Amino acid sequence: MGKGKDASSRIDPVFKLKTPILFAHRGGVLEAPESTVRAFRYALDVAKAEVLELDVQMTRTGGSWFGTARSSAMSASKE
Repeated sequence: MGKGKDASSRIDPVFKLKTPILFAHRGGVLEAPESTVRAFRYALDVAKAEVLELDVQMTRTGGSWFGTARSSAMSASKE
């Protein structure tokens, strides 16, 4: 790696966390339906994910849509 810091001791400039960072996209999808509270809880509690990644889309009425077209557990919010 040459001179400088070891990759495991670098700080990510965006997330301000030590690298490497464990992301959970749509939660623990092999353990629970994707983009559900259960999937995200699994990712945080069991897999020890540091960052949750989820899909958010705006609706025509100004609400928020969490999930994907493939997700059977999508939810909408007006907040």
